[in-house]
Amino acid sequence: DQLGLIAIGFAGSGLAFAEMGLPQSFSFYLLFMFVSGIFYPLIQAGQTIYLQENVPADKLGRVFSLWAILSTGIYPLAMLVYGPLADQVPIGRIFVVTGLLLIGVAYWFWHRLRKLSW
Repeated sequence: DQLGLIAIGFAGSGLAFAEMGLPQSFSFYLLFMFVSGIFYPLIQAGQTIYLQENVPADKLGRVFSLWAILSTGIYPLAMLVYGPLADQVPIGRIFVVTGLLLIGVAYWFWHRLRKLSW
Protein backbone atom coordinates (compact mmCIF):
# COMPACT_ATOMS: atom_id res chain seq x y z
CA ASP A 1 0.00 0.00 0.00
CA GLN A 2 1.07 3.58 -0.61
CA LEU A 3 1.13 4.78 2.98
CA GLY A 4 3.30 1.83 3.94
CA LEU A 5 5.63 2.66 1.06
CA ILE A 6 5.86 6.27 2.26
CA ALA A 7 6.50 5.12 5.83
CA ILE A 8 9.26 2.75 4.73
CA GLY A 9 10.82 5.55 2.69
CA PHE A 10 10.78 7.97 5.61
CA ALA A 11 12.09 5.36 8.06
CA GLY A 12 14.90 4.23 5.77
CA SER A 13 15.90 7.78 4.95
CA GLY A 14 15.72 8.69 8.63
CA LEU A 15 17.97 5.80 9.63
CA ALA A 16 20.47 6.78 6.95
CA PHE A 17 20.40 10.44 8.02
CA ALA A 18 20.92 9.49 11.66
CA GLU A 19 23.85 7.28 10.67
CA MET A 20 25.38 10.14 8.66
CA GLY A 21 25.53 12.19 11.83
CA LEU A 22 27.59 9.68 13.79
CA PRO A 23 31.38 10.02 13.85
CA GLN A 24 32.84 7.92 11.05
CA SER A 25 34.88 8.14 7.90
CA PHE A 26 33.82 10.21 4.92
CA SER A 27 33.29 7.07 2.83
CA PHE A 28 30.66 5.85 5.32
CA TYR A 29 29.00 9.26 5.16
CA LEU A 30 28.82 8.96 1.36
CA LEU A 31 27.47 5.42 1.63
CA PHE A 32 24.62 6.50 3.90
CA MET A 33 23.93 9.54 1.73
CA PHE A 34 23.50 7.08 -1.16
CA VAL A 35 21.24 4.86 0.98
CA SER A 36 19.13 7.87 1.91
CA GLY A 37 18.76 8.70 -1.77
CA ILE A 38 17.55 5.17 -2.50
CA PHE A 39 14.59 5.67 -0.17
CA TYR A 40 13.51 9.00 -1.70
CA PRO A 41 11.79 7.40 -4.75
CA LEU A 42 9.73 5.24 -2.38
CA ILE A 43 8.36 8.38 -0.75
CA GLN A 44 7.69 10.08 -4.09
CA ALA A 45 6.08 7.01 -5.67
CA GLY A 46 3.87 6.41 -2.65
CA GLN A 47 2.72 10.03 -2.57
CA THR A 48 2.01 10.09 -6.29
CA ILE A 49 0.03 6.84 -6.24
CA TYR A 50 -1.91 7.92 -3.14
CA LEU A 51 -2.88 11.23 -4.72
CA GLN A 52 -3.85 9.63 -8.03
CA GLU A 53 -6.10 7.12 -6.29
CA ASN A 54 -7.74 9.51 -3.82
CA VAL A 55 -8.12 12.84 -5.63
CA PRO A 56 -10.97 13.30 -8.13
CA ALA A 57 -9.69 13.27 -11.72
CA ASP A 58 -10.90 16.81 -12.43
CA LYS A 59 -8.86 18.14 -9.47
CA LEU A 60 -5.66 16.15 -10.04
CA GLY A 61 -3.83 18.86 -11.99
CA ARG A 62 -4.51 21.44 -9.30
CA VAL A 63 -3.49 19.13 -6.48
CA PHE A 64 -0.26 18.07 -8.20
CA SER A 65 0.58 21.70 -8.99
CA LEU A 66 0.01 22.70 -5.38
CA TRP A 67 2.04 19.71 -4.18
CA ALA A 68 4.94 20.67 -6.47
CA ILE A 69 4.88 24.27 -5.24
CA LEU A 70 4.82 23.22 -1.59
CA SER A 71 7.49 20.54 -1.92
CA THR A 72 9.95 22.80 -3.76
CA GLY A 73 9.01 25.93 -1.86
CA ILE A 74 10.13 24.38 1.40
CA TYR A 75 13.80 24.39 0.30
CA PRO A 76 14.40 28.12 0.92
CA LEU A 77 12.72 27.83 4.33
CA ALA A 78 14.93 24.85 5.18
CA MET A 79 18.03 26.83 4.22
CA LEU A 80 16.89 29.74 6.39
CA VAL A 81 16.49 27.41 9.37
CA TYR A 82 19.31 24.91 8.93
CA GLY A 83 21.99 27.39 7.78
CA PRO A 84 22.08 29.45 10.98
CA LEU A 85 21.37 26.33 13.05
CA ALA A 86 24.52 24.68 11.64
CA ASP A 87 26.51 27.68 12.88
CA GLN A 88 25.31 27.00 16.43
CA VAL A 89 24.92 23.21 16.60
CA PRO A 90 27.36 20.55 15.32
CA ILE A 91 26.20 19.27 11.93
CA GLY A 92 26.42 15.65 13.10
CA ARG A 93 23.86 16.33 15.80
CA ILE A 94 21.59 18.01 13.25
CA PHE A 95 21.77 14.91 11.03
CA VAL A 96 20.95 12.60 13.94
CA VAL A 97 17.99 14.71 15.11
CA THR A 98 16.69 15.10 11.55
CA GLY A 99 16.96 11.35 11.05
CA LEU A 100 15.05 10.68 14.26
CA LEU A 101 12.37 13.18 13.19
CA LEU A 102 12.02 11.35 9.86
CA ILE A 103 11.60 8.08 11.74
CA GLY A 104 8.90 9.79 13.82
CA VAL A 105 7.16 10.90 10.63
CA ALA A 106 7.33 7.30 9.39
CA TYR A 107 5.68 6.10 12.60
CA TRP A 108 2.97 8.74 12.21
CA PHE A 109 2.30 7.70 8.62
CA TRP A 110 2.20 4.05 9.55
CA HIS A 111 -0.25 4.40 12.43
CA ARG A 112 -2.28 7.59 12.02
CA LEU A 113 -2.76 8.04 8.30
CA ARG A 114 -3.95 4.46 7.80
CA LYS A 115 -7.26 5.65 9.23
CA LEU A 116 -7.61 8.08 6.30
CA SER A 117 -7.16 5.36 3.70
CA TRP A 118 -10.51 4.34 2.33
